[in-house]
Amino acid sequence: MFRKYMIAICFLVAIGCGSARADLVTNGGFETGDFTGWTLGPSPSAANIFLDVSFPNTGCCDAAFSDPSGTTPASTLSQSLSAVSGALSYNLSFAILDESGLSGDIFTVNLGNFSEQFTGDQAPGSYTLEFFNLSPSDFGTGLLSFQGTNDNSAWNLDDVSVNAVVVTSVPEPSTLVLLLTALAAIGILKFHRRRSSVVSNHLRPVTA
Repeated sequence: MFRKYMIAICFLVAIGCGSARADLVTNGGFETGDFTGWTLGPSPSAANIFLDVSFPNTGCCDAAFSDPSGTTPASTLSQSLSAVSGALSYNLSFAILDESGLSGDIFTVNLGNFSEQFTGDQAPGSYTLEFFNLSPSDFGTGLLSFQGTNDNSAWNLDDVSVNAVVVTSVPEPSTLVLLLTALAAIGILKFHRRRSSVVSNHLRPVTA
């Protein structure tokens, strides 16, 4: 039984040592009040992308995209991210809102070799949180970019984050607490079992 407890504890420690995350995106919530860390294309003056303070998901600001359908070249908000050595995967997340909520509105996200497209009826009138777990090969060059077309209003983007999942040999604090709790429980259990055994021996009838 004790061996089973030790195996369980080792499993918990392994889980706690399995991952750590570091955010790679600069100014993902646009809380600087500008596009610090981001690049506007094809040029800052030509891009139909602006800082919005009316519809942020969190904080003060979000990025709004108002390219009409068929705009060429498309307005792009991008940022180059650096790959993390030893990363097992990358978690990409962001919140989007389509103010008009029409199916003809298109929003596109690209990260390296990964691409995903959304229509306005998927995020009508309120923010939806999008999350993707990507492989290192998906991450590719690490170029993160967003584009949005909307003929009636705008797309809104907020809370952009890319986290690298990496192996670490140091357990997280929550795992250490769990480990110590498990060890204490095993100690108490062994104490009670030993005490019960002693009491049982004292109460056992003596036979001639």
